[in-house]
Amino acid sequence: KNKQRSRAKSTDMQVLQILLLLPVAITFVPRTARAQELSSYPFSTTLRQDEDGTSVYSLYWSFDSAAETISFAVRVRTTGWVGFGLSPDGGMTGSDVVIGWVGDDGVANLHDRFAEGQSLPPVDTSQDWFLIDGSESNGYTVLRFTRDWVTCDDKDRDIEANTARVVFSWNPNDPADKDSPTYHGTERRGSTSLNLLGGLVDPPELPDDLDSFSIRVSNVVIPNNTDTTYWCAAIEIPEDIQNEGAYIVKTSPAISDNGFQYVHHLILTQCYDERDPATIGPDKGSLCDDIGNGNVAMCQNGIGLGGWAVGGEDFVLPAGVGIPVGGVGYPTYTILELHYDNPLLTPGVVDSSGMMLFYTRTNPGSEAGDFIVGHDVSPFLVIPPNMESFTVLSVCTSKCTSKNVRSEGVKVFGNNLHTHLAGRGVELTHIRRNEQCDLEEELKPIEANLQYDFNYQQTTHLPEEIELLPGDVLLLKCHYSTSDRDKATVGGESTREEMCLSYVYHYPRSDLYFCISHVSTDTYFDFMINNLSEEELNKLGMINFSAPDYLGAWTDFLTNEVTWTDAKKQALQDIYLEGPYDVYCDDDSNIEMPYSLEVNQPIPQVDCPYEAPDSCTPGFQPTPCCEGAAASTAFSILLLLLSAMAVPLLFLQ
Repeated sequence: KNKQRSRAKSTDMQVLQILLLLPVAITFVPRTARAQELSSYPFSTTLRQDEDGTSVYSLYWSFDSAAETISFAVRVRTTGWVGFGLSPDGGMTGSDVVIGWVGDDGVANLHDRFAEGQSLPPVDTSQDWFLIDGSESNGYTVLRFTRDWVTCDDKDRDIEANTARVVFSWNPNDPADKDSPTYHGTERRGSTSLNLLGGLVDPPELPDDLDSFSIRVSNVVIPNNTDTTYWCAAIEIPEDIQNEGAYIVKTSPAISDNGFQYVHHLILTQCYDERDPATIGPDKGSLCDDIGNGNVAMCQNGIGLGGWAVGGEDFVLPAGVGIPVGGVGYPTYTILELHYDNPLLTPGVVDSSGMMLFYTRTNPGSEAGDFIVGHDVSPFLVIPPNMESFTVLSVCTSKCTSKNVRSEGVKVFGNNLHTHLAGRGVELTHIRRNEQCDLEEELKPIEANLQYDFNYQQTTHLPEEIELLPGDVLLLKCHYSTSDRDKATVGGESTREEMCLSYVYHYPRSDLYFCISHVSTDTYFDFMINNLSEEELNKLGMINFSAPDYLGAWTDFLTNEVTWTDAKKQALQDIYLEGPYDVYCDDDSNIEMPYSLEVNQPIPQVDCPYEAPDSCTPGFQPTPCCEGAAASTAFSILLLLLSAMAVPLLFLQ
């Protein structure tokens, strides 16, 4: 992000902050009090541990959305210095870091630094990380510190509600002063991805009658003849839940020890379609394409109970909201879908993973649901090789939301963005017709994560609930990098293939379950005709698109037969950015074809782009849509008048 911005906070205020913090910074806090304080942080994770599970480096944090500040604590097994910071990519260069320690005199030290390269980061001229206190006890150092989300310092990284690359390090020795910390070595450093602002600081109190049950597969032998497996099992809901009904208020992943490094994601859905009881059971699953003669897809129109992907954590629903399960009129069983990733084709791995569901018998007041927005998972999604950056769009039209979102609208409270290994950023844009001036206005994004990490995917609690109204348009933008690939990447289920999806959690539950799109068929094949060589077109013509295995042949053609010149790459990028798109919107009224197809839908043209808040520009206020439109219209009229006046002047010369 370009930070050539003026500082919004006065020097006097920063001095005051430092003076207020100084007395606290040298206070020694007893170990018993320290333990209580660490446990009070709502978020924590272990960044490094021994083989026996003993923590080496633990991170704790909390944030204040109103004040836009974040507080950290680190507990590290060392009596030397401790490093912590934020990196652009998980490496050292360009990182915004602090180094702190507790001296022999019990005084804690902390300095804000900027890593210009692979060497000791110099102390930043602007100190924007503030020490609260620090202590040493039983071989561990604890430091607590705080900073603003946005400091307006070019050498600090903004903290936003997306994936942050956290870097950490430590050393067994205290430095003599701020200029002499010694090298941490290759074993006392690391990086990980976290969404520091993606949780609930004050989660709602769980009901007094909270209970739980789990839905798991049983002893699945993960196939080792392929790197990617989608495994589905039809599993009954407990009988008492079937009979009496309940409301899910929290979900937790239940990943087995054996499956920890193989389970990529899982989805749990209540299923309405009828099924032979002999096929139902945690030990009776099969490949998702085989189970129930492919009827698993019908469950996409069921009620989602939960989902999890690599890096995800527990998910708690808002107060007064629950997902209904069991009871009269609801399904008696679920479909648990697991995506196993076995890149080394390791044999003999047995897994029993699933999901833990926490429920209440008491109706919380409002039912939650989720729907999918994104690109069709097929070779319509193509990313050329050796691309530093490539963007794919998908659109959910106003017609689709008008038909499926209830008239009073819904509240979006959570979201899960999903791509595979080539994904670098994902944005879910929200567009609404401004009735006052009849213009298309881009609202605050539902979620924007331009630091996306395939290995850290979680359902994000949005900082504030977002209202989605019938007629709104959703635009999903997925940004990829294939700079390390020599062949094209296509849409598919394998993690080496790609996806572009967003799972939108909302209440009250709408009738919308999926809104999927791809570049229109006409536009896609026009691209082929206008850009492929004669030899390539002949090979394309040999594909039998009515054959059962046509997707494999289509994929093979795009990856192995097409020579991706710069001209082809640019032409393909243009059609993704310009459209039009074919949109598939679910339609429960049509049993034979449970979706409606909108052909050649244009990408909405935004009249009023969203202006993000800028706390570093004093007095900045975003321009209201209609006010900006009026000014633009007035300027256009003025230009027309000047042009009209210029015509007679030409004749007078």
